[in-house]
Amino acid sequence: MLILILAGMYLGLVLDIRVEHVDAVHNHRIAWVPILFSAVTALFCLVAVVIWNRTCRRIALLLFLSSGVVGVLGVFQHTHGKLRRLVNTSVKAWTDPDMGLPDGPPLDAPLAFVGLGAIGSLASLDRFNEEES
Repeated sequence: MLILILAGMYLGLVLDIRVEHVDAVHNHRIAWVPILFSAVTALFCLVAVVIWNRTCRRIALLLFLSSGVVGVLGVFQHTHGKLRRLVNTSVKAWTDPDMGLPDGPPLDAPLAFVGLGAIGSLASLDRFNEEES
């Protein structure tokens, strides 16, 4: 059931990121990475709901670990390699009530991939799945 929920979450990312990256994909091909990765992962999750065996779980684990990598690289892209911007903006959002909306891409949005990847990785581990007959 959790894999089905993850399929829905990755499908939601496909739809959301495609809208958010509508201009970025024209100038930066790397902007397609989260869109395509989310689509592939969503499709894999839908197939995995039907075929949930040890081999499928191992492939899923690799895919979900890759999701974390996509998320970390996305944060690096969004912050232009200046990770301190993410920390400063996050702290300022909590401490400055008059803070305006920052220009540019949302700095922490790619962390959604890290979170979903962590959930999927746990769901893929053998210790959380019943033994096969």
